[in-house]
Amino acid sequence: MAGERRWRESNRNHDNASKLAWAKRNPDKVQAMNRAWIARPAVAARNRVRNRVRMAVWRTDNVEAAREQDRQWRRRARQADPAGVSRRQRDNYLRWRAKDPEKARDVMNAAARRRRARRAGVPSEPWTTREICERDGWICQLCGDPIDPATPWLDALSGTADHIQPLAAGGPDLKTNLQAAHLACNAAKGDRWEDPGAPKVAC
Repeated sequence: MAGERRWRESNRNHDNASKLAWAKRNPDKVQAMNRAWIARPAVAARNRVRNRVRMAVWRTDNVEAAREQDRQWRRRARQADPAGVSRRQRDNYLRWRAKDPEKARDVMNAAARRRRARRAGVPSEPWTTREICERDGWICQLCGDPIDPATPWLDALSGTADHIQPLAAGGPDLKTNLQAAHLACNAAKGDRWEDPGAPKVAC
């Protein structure tokens, strides 16, 4: 054993070439050996963690390539099983929304805001409803009444972030253009906005 180890160390290049040549001649055996190795519990657990870290780093460094890879995967999956993909997507979405409804609201609202800001040609930045409500002390800036953080989403008195100058009126999607508001107050205000610099019109 010691002699074989010394030979391998002194003939590393030749040994590597021999291994590569054998692997090319026996791809099925190589695949079976790899699967058997990966299936070992300790190796599998270590590899799962390592692969997750590698994938997270790669996706961070290659955002566009990762998005394109996801699109291609979804396209192939839809072609293979259209009904199954739709069902799995719906089930996964419902489980995710039930697990963290506040995050689901912010993610869906953020995507819609980005689209609206792009169409309107105004600047946008990331923010969450909780962040705006905490900044304003959980006080509705439209009616002056407090907002209960425990009120569930879509309740009339739940907290929302209102654009002071609406996006439809050219307002930016920035924190400086946001204020805390009850859902009912926000809906009642709609897209109305009075320019503070405009001259007042006598009634």
